[in-house]
Amino acid sequence: MLILATALGLLIGLPQLWLTLMYYPKSIRANQSSQDKVKIGCVDIRALFLGLFRPDFRGRVNGVFYPEVCASIGPAILLIPWCTSWHQWLALAGFLLLSAGGTIFRLFSPVMLRIPARWMYWVNLTLVFMAVDGLYHAGVPPVFILLHAGYLVLVHSRLWPMHPFVQRIERPSRAFSKPYTTLFQEPWRVSGLSYPMRTGHVTHTRTLGYTGGAQLTSMARFRRDADPNGSGLHDWFQSDNTQEEANWFGVRWAITHRPLRAPWKPTQFRHVYENTQVADRVPNWSELEFFYGPN
Repeated sequence: MLILATALGLLIGLPQLWLTLMYYPKSIRANQSSQDKVKIGCVDIRALFLGLFRPDFRGRVNGVFYPEVCASIGPAILLIPWCTSWHQWLALAGFLLLSAGGTIFRLFSPVMLRIPARWMYWVNLTLVFMAVDGLYHAGVPPVFILLHAGYLVLVHSRLWPMHPFVQRIERPSRAFSKPYTTLFQEPWRVSGLSYPMRTGHVTHTRTLGYTGGAQLTSMARFRRDADPNGSGLHDWFQSDNTQEEANWFGVRWAITHRPLRAPWKPTQFRHVYENTQVADRVPNWSELEFFYGPN
């Protein structure tokens, strides 16, 4: 049954896996050393174990926010010893070692797109399955399960990443009705977008592009970003790029508290400026790769 479920999951994920394989050689990760990939995000096993029982909602672990490395699944963790499936314990041990960024992670580092902490997704998923098995084998009454669900809703909602600085995702109907949305739904790029609009996916807004640790090599060279894990910046004015490059790249709009001068002019929205010298068209990723990609 496990083999069948795994095969079905691979089949469903095949389109994404294929695109990832095509993208990987173009990413800065393809040429990074294992030391670069474990620069941040290595999970401290002791902090992880303590967090199973008492999550630290405002802490940080090796340069990343605590919610990114949290493995708390509530009181159901106490029922995991009832689960005796050896392959689940084996999977949990493997994912924990990968999340710690040690020898196991370094062994597979040539194919790693993300930091070690991203293996916590698998740690959490494994713990959930183990807890479900524990609930089943322990014969826990339904009322306990309802109480446990209430605990997760009331307490773990505070583990929203970087709360309160991240807004919860809105309904598309509300996102599209905002005044900014109409202004930014154009072919040009926007600097300084805040969450949840930062990615631009919901409102079809062109951002400055992905700037994390798996960004395009051409993008990193264009931004002169030497950080092996990416700068993560979404503000044009925090980069070393020039105004001429902003014009070419198609940065027409900027959301900033800086008092910008010409060629930027204020708009009808507070702290929103328009670039009056922006190019007529925005270069696509192929053009960016042609000018700034690998030699």
